[in-house]
Amino acid sequence: MTTSAKAETLRQIGWLEHNGNLAEARSVCSDYLKKRGNDPDIRTALGRLLMMSGRFFDALQHFTKALSRVPDSPEFMVNLAVAWMQVHRPDYALPLALKARGIEPRNASIVKLQIEALIGLGRADEAISVLETAAGNGLDSPEFTADLARLYYMNGDPAEAARAYRRLIAAGYASANALLGLVQSIDPGDGFAEDAIVLQAAERRNNSVDDQSKLNLAAAMIHDARGDFEKAFAHYSFAAAVDRKGYQAARAMRRQLRRLTQRFTAEKIAGNPVSASRSDKPVFVFGMPRSGTTLVEQILASHPMIHGADELMFFQTLDQSLDGEYPREREAKSAAKEYLALLRAFSPEARHVVDKMPDNFSRLWLLAALFPNAKFIHCKRDPVATCVSIFTNPLGARHAYASSLGELGKYYRTYRELMEHWKDVLPISIHEVAYEDLVEAPETEIHRLIDYVGVPWDDACLTPERTRRAVQTPSRRQVSKPINRSALERWKRFDPYLGPLKDALGDP
Repeated sequence: MTTSAKAETLRQIGWLEHNGNLAEARSVCSDYLKKRGNDPDIRTALGRLLMMSGRFFDALQHFTKALSRVPDSPEFMVNLAVAWMQVHRPDYALPLALKARGIEPRNASIVKLQIEALIGLGRADEAISVLETAAGNGLDSPEFTADLARLYYMNGDPAEAARAYRRLIAAGYASANALLGLVQSIDPGDGFAEDAIVLQAAERRNNSVDDQSKLNLAAAMIHDARGDFEKAFAHYSFAAAVDRKGYQAARAMRRQLRRLTQRFTAEKIAGNPVSASRSDKPVFVFGMPRSGTTLVEQILASHPMIHGADELMFFQTLDQSLDGEYPREREAKSAAKEYLALLRAFSPEARHVVDKMPDNFSRLWLLAALFPNAKFIHCKRDPVATCVSIFTNPLGARHAYASSLGELGKYYRTYRELMEHWKDVLPISIHEVAYEDLVEAPETEIHRLIDYVGVPWDDACLTPERTRRAVQTPSRRQVSKPINRSALERWKRFDPYLGPLKDALGDP
């Protein structure tokens, strides 16, 4: 086919894409490749279309083949790296980003990709250095300043984060992200120069759904710090309602958890033939969000033989591809090998690496099959305290169950029932850490925790606030302080508004 004919094919693909005919556009690509062979531009077009349809693993194959034809193309390197980021493999994305930057060092989008991969690997210090160097070389931009602010906060420097956010706001970039980031980086209780901007922005109703949620969360935090709990709770409720997909999605999530108890019976689990890995390197920390998972990870990561990798999406991606069925043994061994490679990318020398993905509680059937010798740590906290903390810290659309207090309480009950089921049917040891016990008697509970993981005692575990590491969750500020009881009864300031939650939770 001539160059002009190929160009016409690409125009046809673009026209179909523009008009939303993605399936037909993919068909045109496939027909071309079947007849004309491995053309990298058509491969790239097909990979992009597959990405738009959420078929990331299929896209990876096409981007890989395109790059094999033009191995020195920064564009094709970036395409492949972005696809790896979509399937939560920053360890594969980073080398591609670095190679692409070697060819185009001043390409801002490649710099952005590099820092996102570094963040994904928990290397916030390096990401900060990359951004600061880029800014010094003339690649400064509002987006890079916002990234720097986010990284400063994640890396335990809220004062520097606040200064960066204020630079953005003073320059006219008072976005919802910047305003919320500023409020999270300071103590808003005594008032601050930008509080009127935040409160006024939260009252506008012409913002996007995402911005509405963030601005109302920022306003809630201001009123909360000032002691105006009625206004604070109204803003928290609005932020939660607009941030999630609603009651239908929440009910679907509950049904999904209930199906797990029906599908993974003791007989099915006992009959699973998979034997994937004998490794005990993984330490899985799970439970409801805001139940103490970040604190437990911080304690463990304070030990010199343990590395904290934060919340890894590996098993969410794998679970979706399996559709609730055990993998065949070959697939299981491959998945276990890939997961261990990811853990080594975080820390090749650590005896254990912590994966603190809270909702892995719904995937214990899979984790237990792949890594029966791993350590499993279930974090628990008072149900009302847990749910109020979730409700007042919106966690995004993945947590649709928190769109209302009633739905949140029902979801919590279903989670509790599932955990009881796992304890009855899974052939693994699950160590439970109650948040209340941990903050009331930290030395006793931390000794129990370290004994369970099976590493020698180290006094550093008693002072986790001294451990400097990037933390991406809303608990960043809490784990930077010594273990204390301050959060035990914090939920009670909203007690007058919690009727729907308590009704839904029912008896413990």
